[in-house]
Amino acid sequence: MHSMPCINLPETGASADVTSGASDNALSQMNNWTIAALAVGATGGVGSVALTTAALPGQMLTLGAIGSALAYAGHRVDQDLPIIPKGEKQAEKKPEPKVVETTATAA
Repeated sequence: MHSMPCINLPETGASADVTSGASDNALSQMNNWTIAALAVGATGGVGSVALTTAALPGQMLTLGAIGSALAYAGHRVDQDLPIIPKGEKQAEKKPEPKVVETTATAA
């Protein structure tokens, strides 16, 4: 195990950690056995999704449609729109025009 280098700041006496960009990568902190275990697990996950899709295509299509509908509804709620659109006749939110009163004199 190695320790991270520190820089002492002269003004405050506090130290700041200095790290390289490579240490932020989670895979760089794992050994080969752990990476192999993740690869085997990911392969099993992909295989189980493929098997489920082949055995139960109707259920997978339904699940995908429900997920898409929920994502669409969430997107509309984020935009402050109703979940079910009212069609082309839906009134758009337009700012009201400002009425400016002016007085003009004829010369």
